[in-house]
Amino acid sequence: MPDRAIIPLLASLAGGFIVGVITAVTQTYSPETLYVGIPVGVLVFGAGFASVIKAEGEEKERWIVGAIRGLVAVATFGFLYVGLLIAVRDGNFVGLVFLLIAGLFAGLLTRFRVRDRGQLRDYGGRGQPAA
Repeated sequence: MPDRAIIPLLASLAGGFIVGVITAVTQTYSPETLYVGIPVGVLVFGAGFASVIKAEGEEKERWIVGAIRGLVAVATFGFLYVGLLIAVRDGNFVGLVFLLIAGLFAGLLTRFRVRDRGQLRDYGGRGQPAA
């Protein structure tokens, strides 16, 4: 896992957990849940995008990885947030399914990294070491 991937991972997990628990416990319903969730989602996207600033690698690759990390971090946050709302506030089993999906996105978030220009050639074209 690239050490810079910890930034969006922690931002999405902490944001989703704290905001999800607070809105679930206070019995906040729509549209107020959107008023709370959207700004935190924007901040989580920013954390994901900012995690590639000044990273070693090609400039174009940084933009792509930053956008992907930001979007996957928002997906992690969103599923965690909604999962906590459904599980804690409503007491529904579907919330646990959303929490599992959030865990899958969190695992996926740790897999993206910025590559150098020659790395594809050195590693056999797919980012894996050539046999």
